[in-house]
Amino acid sequence: MAQHLHGPEPAYSHTWRSCAARRGKTDGAAKNDKRATLRVVGQDMSVAIYGAHDSTNNIQIRSVTIDGNRPAMGVLAGGAALLELGGNSPGHQVTNSRILNPRSWSCLHVIECVIDPRA
Repeated sequence: MAQHLHGPEPAYSHTWRSCAARRGKTDGAAKNDKRATLRVVGQDMSVAIYGAHDSTNNIQIRSVTIDGNRPAMGVLAGGAALLELGGNSPGHQVTNSRILNPRSWSCLHVIECVIDPRA
């Protein structure tokens, strides 16, 4: 299933959670200010896209701007990165995208895989 964003306006306030094979991209692979924008607007939010659950494989983020909105929302102490991807969920791709203004410590956190030694 693909979620197509239409840019450059309006900005979307949306969080993708627990999704399988999800794609976020601007129609036509736009560049620069023509990209659709996904912007954090929740006072208690620091994460725009969370893809680190076992069921969130193959998230594709292409030609979008992801804005943590720090200038307007401020720093969120103890918050997670703007994009949290990885863990035991493989196949994520982030291409031709602009990721900026995280409310916490990082724009992108690639989480290490947990390997079961019993396997």
